[in-house]
Amino acid sequence: MIRVAKLVAVAALACTGVSAQAAVSLNFEQITPHPSDSTVSILEFYNGGTASNGVSGPNVGVSFAANAKARCLNTATVRCPLPKPMPEPSRDNQGGAKSRKGGLSTPDPSTFANVGTGFSDALAFYYVLGDGSTGDVSVFSGLNGSGTLLGQLTLAPNAVGCLPELAELCPFQRAAFSFSGVAHSVVFAGTLDQIAFDDVTLGVPEPANWALMIIGFGVTGAALRRRRAAFA
Repeated sequence: MIRVAKLVAVAALACTGVSAQAAVSLNFEQITPHPSDSTVSILEFYNGGTASNGVSGPNVGVSFAANAKARCLNTATVRCPLPKPMPEPSRDNQGGAKSRKGGLSTPDPSTFANVGTGFSDALAFYYVLGDGSTGDVSVFSGLNGSGTLLGQLTLAPNAVGCLPELAELCPFQRAAFSFSGVAHSVVFAGTLDQIAFDDVTLGVPEPANWALMIIGFGVTGAALRRRRAAFA
């Protein structure tokens, strides 16, 4: 029985080697009424504070630069009063995001989000980028896009337009990349009015980490089965 207990402990240690932080998802809804323009700054909406319009959101420890705006997204029945209309990403061509009506607009030509407690493993998001435009997403070890560059993904233009939203910048497409280390900020860059992001997920476990967890539990199960056989 002691041997089994040791094997269980080994499996538990293997699992604790995986990042324990739960993934944080940002869908940019409820920041501003729909439909609306892109004048609301996200600010501390996800950090226990409020957006520039005084609306508060969930406290997940994420704050945005002042130039990060909530973007109105077209639905099948309601159009946003913005140039370069964009659709809700629930109609994208890669399975569909869960968010509707709201996204992140990238001006100036970049903005950033700070994650005070940090996150690891990977970053996933949906994006749409106009033809002939540029965009990329980077993660850094420090706040405000400072410190060591831990990972970066250059985005390919993907906008082809779609109905029934009558959206020119469409469809949203999923993208993700993994990195090593702990990131404390994410920089979103792209051509003004030609790019938007939605359903940003911080800290997606890498497949290798999931495999490590499965192996750990497998070792435990095998040991218990052998122990039961010995008793029989």
